[in-house]
Amino acid sequence: MENINQKILQNFGINGFFAGKRKGGFLIKSGKKVLFLKKTSANSNEIIFQNNIKKHLALNNFKNIDMYYETLEGAPFLKVNSENYILTDYVDAPEIDFCNSDMFLKLVKKSAQMHMLIGDAKIESEISENSLTEFKKSLSLFKEHKKLISKRSTLSDFDIIFIENYDYYLSLAKDSIDCLEENNYYKLITEKKETTHNLLKKENLVALNNDIYITNFSKARTELSVKDLADLIKRFVKYNKEPEVDINEILNTYSEIKPLSLEEKNIFYAMLKFPTEFFKISREYYSKKRSWTPGSIITKTDEIIERKERYEKYINKISI
Repeated sequence: MENINQKILQNFGINGFFAGKRKGGFLIKSGKKVLFLKKTSANSNEIIFQNNIKKHLALNNFKNIDMYYETLEGAPFLKVNSENYILTDYVDAPEIDFCNSDMFLKLVKKSAQMHMLIGDAKIESEISENSLTEFKKSLSLFKEHKKLISKRSTLSDFDIIFIENYDYYLSLAKDSIDCLEENNYYKLITEKKETTHNLLKKENLVALNNDIYITNFSKARTELSVKDLADLIKRFVKYNKEPEVDINEILNTYSEIKPLSLEEKNIFYAMLKFPTEFFKISREYYSKKRSWTPGSIITKTDEIIERKERYEKYINKISI
């Protein structure tokens, strides 16, 4: 692998050497810099889309992002043996703490600033998926799981949990989809041409020099910006049993930088309601290529169900 790394680095015009492994890639030491080289499943058009976003942000002084190094030929990736490699700076800093309310609100502001800048550029991705199409597919699969269970003579522990909670999560999903459609989701996503990061998780957000450094734009796509905000709030409640920050303060903090229309706020609430976690854990359990053990799935499911009441209570305080 070190020989391949050297070949890749030469194409990026970098003099460096292999300095160790990290999750998902390799550390490269080059002078005083430490770089991060990794293989990506993204195709060339997706990488170029991500690179255009980062360039636009950097040109507008939004610089705490993992910029792609470009090859000597000016490409933000290098193809080796039919696989794409990307090179970025390595940021050795702690992940942000979602339990730190001040830090979380800073992240909300940072996200709003990012969305404003990307929205001005109207950079469109070729990814056709969006929240409404994903929600409908998830709901359809959820119903298929119910049919599958009905054919079984013996039920597993998860089957029983699934049946007990089926109507509750089915209702949430239907309400969410109806709300998106009633508030012209498809029209808005087409007209506004906004872009979301789509992976604003702990591992992609680090605290650096009293600021927040955003990494890993691999799932960025054309989507309404409130999708990122809804995802952040879901994670905030997940990590905080008694959130110190009211949902309206979060929404107001975001809206002060990026104002939202009534339709966007309604869509935001619909995205908060959609039971993404329970649907995801169900897909995992009933998948033929299950990567988690049944025991770990039950544990994760119990955690989801344990916080459903406090989560619902929290988001229902929203003033639209």
